[in-house]
Amino acid sequence: MNFWKTGMTGILVCVLLVGCGMGETEEASKEEKKEETVTEIKADASEEQKVEAVTEGKVEAASMDPKEWKDISTTGNIEKPDFTANAKKWISQTLTSLQNETPDKYFEAGLDEAYHQYLKAQSITNILGTFVDVEGGDLEKDFDNIYTLAQIVQVEHDKRTEHLEFEYLDEKYGENKGEAVKEWKPATERQAQAFEYLTQLVQDVDIAINGTVPDNQQDGLSYQADGVKTKELEAFIDSGE
Repeated sequence: MNFWKTGMTGILVCVLLVGCGMGETEEASKEEKKEETVTEIKADASEEQKVEAVTEGKVEAASMDPKEWKDISTTGNIEKPDFTANAKKWISQTLTSLQNETPDKYFEAGLDEAYHQYLKAQSITNILGTFVDVEGGDLEKDFDNIYTLAQIVQVEHDKRTEHLEFEYLDEKYGENKGEAVKEWKPATERQAQAFEYLTQLVQDVDIAINGTVPDNQQDGLSYQADGVKTKELEAFIDSGE
């Protein structure tokens, strides 16, 4: 009987121990589930916040007027700049420069109109984007295209002299390398077209932001002016890539 009681006691103890263990396991499991649930809730909340932020950003961007813009021009660290750090004034001055005829001194030196165009384009890229710039919608696109067209003019003009090695010029002309202009290649059609587009676009932008009364109809290349030829201009720019 004692053996039986002892055996039964042992069994009961084991059962109780197992029961306690199971109870502890169940409690631990419940706690883990609680923690997992809290983590999931936090994760869901975080994702919702991200979605809301993205949605708000899209709504804000969509609600912005593409015609609104801000002048962010600056003179930088230049104490006495030889340019106007004002987008409206700079556009007006640049248009005047682009429309100026090539002075006779260029022709007398054996240079041509294409070289004068090259210098005009260079004066644009020296200033635009670094000192004169805008932010916002369609006008920003126009300023980007002005810069790109000016770059194209310069790249195309460089092709006129890429065949002339410095050693060759030094040996043949010495200190009179300017005389090598007679060996330049003819200006490319792409340079001429880029300069024409450049002048037309600057004029369209001048009309759009300065209210300048044009001598003739707008050329339709400006996004700010809702031009009908913006795709034509973009196609020209992309055709050289």
